[in-house]
Amino acid sequence: MSDHAELDMNLARQAHREGRREQMWWTLQEIAASGRLDLCLEALRFIQSLQPFEEKHALEVFAQLSAMSSSDIRTALMETITHLATREPESRTRLLSHLVEFSRYWDRMGHQAALSGSAGLSGQWKRMGVWEKAILRALSSAQGRRPSAPSPLKEISQNLSIFQPLLPDIELRLKLDGFVEANLLKRDTYGRYGFAAREDHHYIEEGSDLLGLVREHREQLVGMISLDNFNSFRNALKSHKQIPMERWLECFGLDSNEWKARETFVQNILEWRKAVLGDARTKELTQAAELFVQDLTQRLRFEPQQSGTSDDFLYFTGRKLGLRNPKLSRMTLLLPRHGAVDETSVKRLEEWIVRESFSQQIFVILSGRPDRSPLRREAEASGYDIVVLEERHLMALAFAPHQDQKFMDLVLEECDLESLSPYESQAPVREMFYGREGLVKEILRSQKGYALVGTRRMGKTSLLFRLQDEIRKRPKSETIFLECGGVTDPLALAERLAHGLKFSWPRGSALPDFDRALRKYLDASGKHLYCFFDEIDDLVAAGKDGEPLWQVFKSLSFEGRLTVYVAGFSELFSRYRDYESLFFNFLIFRRLSALDRKSASSLIAHPIEELGLRFEDPEVQLNSILEKTSAHPNIVQIFCDLLVKRMARRRRRVILGPDIEETARHTDFEEMIIRIMHSNLIRPVEKLLLLLVAYYNLRPLTIPQVAELLADWDVKLPIGDISALLDRLVLYAVFEEREGQYDFAHPYFATILRNRDVESLITYYCDEVTKELGAATPRE
Repeated sequence: MSDHAELDMNLARQAHREGRREQMWWTLQEIAASGRLDLCLEALRFIQSLQPFEEKHALEVFAQLSAMSSSDIRTALMETITHLATREPESRTRLLSHLVEFSRYWDRMGHQAALSGSAGLSGQWKRMGVWEKAILRALSSAQGRRPSAPSPLKEISQNLSIFQPLLPDIELRLKLDGFVEANLLKRDTYGRYGFAAREDHHYIEEGSDLLGLVREHREQLVGMISLDNFNSFRNALKSHKQIPMERWLECFGLDSNEWKARETFVQNILEWRKAVLGDARTKELTQAAELFVQDLTQRLRFEPQQSGTSDDFLYFTGRKLGLRNPKLSRMTLLLPRHGAVDETSVKRLEEWIVRESFSQQIFVILSGRPDRSPLRREAEASGYDIVVLEERHLMALAFAPHQDQKFMDLVLEECDLESLSPYESQAPVREMFYGREGLVKEILRSQKGYALVGTRRMGKTSLLFRLQDEIRKRPKSETIFLECGGVTDPLALAERLAHGLKFSWPRGSALPDFDRALRKYLDASGKHLYCFFDEIDDLVAAGKDGEPLWQVFKSLSFEGRLTVYVAGFSELFSRYRDYESLFFNFLIFRRLSALDRKSASSLIAHPIEELGLRFEDPEVQLNSILEKTSAHPNIVQIFCDLLVKRMARRRRRVILGPDIEETARHTDFEEMIIRIMHSNLIRPVEKLLLLLVAYYNLRPLTIPQVAELLADWDVKLPIGDISALLDRLVLYAVFEEREGQYDFAHPYFATILRNRDVESLITYYCDEVTKELGAATPRE
């Protein structure tokens, strides 16, 4: 690309939006030729999401990218081509053949690198693990200033420093011999070792920092620490002459006080393992297990609520604090009662779970053994989320700076995320309540009742549940929650209320009798009653017939003995505008709409993070999800549930851009959006207007433009009726109004509609509107 041209993926995106396809591909080729790793990776993600796909141009970009000597580009290129081959059957053969060709080129590149000078120690150092680097450093120290003098195995072992307790001599010998075979070292007839090239010794001597080595490869180092060698390793750290203990601990993200607690943690594991493997008596085993669990649960913020024994385990059931996902927070820790726990123990554990009817979904076996792969395989095949944490997991936990987070990471690696998704697309939520905190505080501080108005699936019921949960904490308060859908008789609601509160009043009596019975109940209880009435529209539609019951509630409310919270939709909203309605000065009306961006982002990101998933580019991807869901709480839940299930099936922890795009195109997501939007529409003319606006993509519109659009299809309505129609669509949260202009509140809904057979639907609803308006003949 020329100096004056800007390297920017935004140019490619803009060209794509404006239909300048050649310009877009030219920009992508220039980015590929630039060698900028960040831009090239972004270009690959962009190509992967392109619709339609252009094979010829893409292969030109791929050919340039394949020449980059970057493992990240190679991995991303392989993923992109494989993805496109799956999505584009017609191009599959050619794409995969090019992928093979690129792979051969990479192999040739690797072979040339092996023959070049970079194949020496300096060229391989970054690819080496902690043990290879520690051994070569020990050899360099043993040789000192005499690089030509070989060193015996014993001397190299002594110079391993803190690594010595972790690497037996036989393994050290095998690794040294491997270096000899790779021509990095040479071995003389006496079995002594030295560097094959003099410059390699100098490279290690000048560039090898022991503390830096530990920091860089901390996880690998911890992976070699076992319960058997922990004490020796700890003593090696303490006895090192040149580096104080505090410096070592900094490498692990710990301080001296925390280290003492970690030493205690490991000693408790050792005592418990000793009791298990020694088949100790039940009392001794239980004491050791309880001591270990008490220490462990404090570190994990786990609250045990029940304990006991099963066939093979001691169990501790409880709640992991700090998690909002109830499927994750409720779990059972299981400690073996004997050393013979094997795969058959999992079968007996499953039978025990069924027999005891446990509601917990996660069962964590703390085996403490080095490797019980048959046990792990049986647990993975189970229909339950049974996780086996072995010795290496417990040691990783011992050295983790944040133990509670590390524990959840270890557990979630073995769980089926699809079954643990907390997103709820059908029912109201309690633990997963996000947003509307300001409204909750306002209602809780007020002495008056509230009427919550909003479309279906907008979160009214969830808000009522949240208020009920908070009010229950108040002293001398009593709450009752009634779902009132379909209730049109005020006496029927009065009977349900009396039944729920467990007080009686004569059957067939009138509302004054209910009033007296309710007052008598409140006098006896001495409590303030909070009534939550959900889906109240049917009773509100009864109009004057229902007023005597509302008058009872209103009188008790003004006396400070009862507070009413109701939730409904259009009928309730109409009473808000009726100055003569009992509701007008009885309840405070609040209309629920979509979540604010901050709350919607939290609803997306927090549960995702709790599941151990992460976004590759959080800001960009969160904005993309908000765009496709319009921060509608139920639509966000539907989208994120599908996204989690997608990641579970692909067994990936990083969410990429194409994951967002393909989830948005998922049939279930599109159908749910249409169902939610249509569930809030009542009249055919409302549905017709949405179809016309989406079909012609006339956005935004004014009232005269709406009138003209409908008239073009022989639907002629007075301006007043059109204004009322648009007001209803705003109330339904289908349209939004800004300065006299109307547009889709959920723009992605319009995109979905345009991909449907809109013309036939328009014709159908034109006929329905004509019938509704009483025309003699439907439109041809």
